[in-house]
Amino acid sequence: MSSSFSPAFECPRCGTRTSELPSTCVVCTLPLISSPHLAQSYHHLSPLGVFHTSDEETASPCAGCGVDGPSERVVCGKCRGKFCLDCERFLQESLHNCPRCLELAGQC
Repeated sequence: MSSSFSPAFECPRCGTRTSELPSTCVVCTLPLISSPHLAQSYHHLSPLGVFHTSDEETASPCAGCGVDGPSERVVCGKCRGKFCLDCERFLQESLHNCPRCLELAGQC
């Protein structure tokens, strides 16, 4: 005996149930999305801060990948973490968060 079970999602505003996300509530027209969809779009609401070129002459390890070397470093404007250019590009284009800022804020 098999039963077909379809998940049901409840509108937090009016309690109407729907079987698909993302969608719009048919009663109160509230946009309904899942938490992963919300997380994927969140980075557009608070963009990553500005990174500045480091003036420091000494070689320091990258706060992202840990590679030590004489390559150019950029510094996070908030936490002062030093990142290589490859990691900075990854943070800006994909991750949308500074891992050192998150670590210092206790959000890791």
